[in-house]
Amino acid sequence: MVRVFSLLLLITCRMAGAETIHLAYADTESFPYQIDNSNRISAQPGIAVDIIQTIARQNNWTIELERLPGKRVIYSLEQGEIDGAFIFSYNAQRSVFTRYPMRDGKPDHEKRIATLSYYLYTLNDSGVTWDGEVFSQLNGPLGVDLGYSIVGNLKALGYPVEETPGTLNNLKKLMTKRIPAYVGQGVVVDRYLSDMPSSQIQKSTLPIVTKDYFLVFSKPFAEQHPALVEQFWTAIGEQRDSLTATFIDRYVSDHTD
Repeated sequence: MVRVFSLLLLITCRMAGAETIHLAYADTESFPYQIDNSNRISAQPGIAVDIIQTIARQNNWTIELERLPGKRVIYSLEQGEIDGAFIFSYNAQRSVFTRYPMRDGKPDHEKRIATLSYYLYTLNDSGVTWDGEVFSQLNGPLGVDLGYSIVGNLKALGYPVEETPGTLNNLKKLMTKRIPAYVGQGVVVDRYLSDMPSSQIQKSTLPIVTKDYFLVFSKPFAEQHPALVEQFWTAIGEQRDSLTATFIDRYVSDHTD
């Protein structure tokens, strides 16, 4: 009887859509989508976490969250140690061992969590510029955040890069002239610069590249739970804008205070 009851309980849970999904994200801040430079998950963790947790509750899924160094997140995905991760732009190498929402052979823009742009940041008197195609007067490697996908873009354009973990560390290197310029995510870097009213740092008018960012799943999990994965991505596409509008105020007001 106990075995029969246990089996019925398992079937009931699956019919109700109950699933536990182990997700990881980087231990670096990407305001306002993930908050705090640490391995802790705060009470106000960021819009990406808010969106994922809201959709999980609606579908009776349990989300187990973990924060890891960025490269460890990727390694854990590759090894199948976690079910999924966020927020990641499309990368051909990562697509070998992860699953992105795709449409007509390309990442599905409608199912993104966010769209972020990378900009060039320089000291006001540096002379380094970006005209939308090339950098001018660049006399050294571009500073970039360790593990960010922009590294591949810059190398493909033929520019040397110097990877350092964390936006603040790169800004410090820029201000002390240890790098001639820094390429970072606009929404993240601008947040730090807003706390530096006398900053001597300027931002390029044109973005270097704009990318969509997604919740991705490990290959084993996506193959075992194809319906759940598609349902999750579809819900993100349908609710992303409304949920972002719902949650954004508390992060902006917290930062303003």
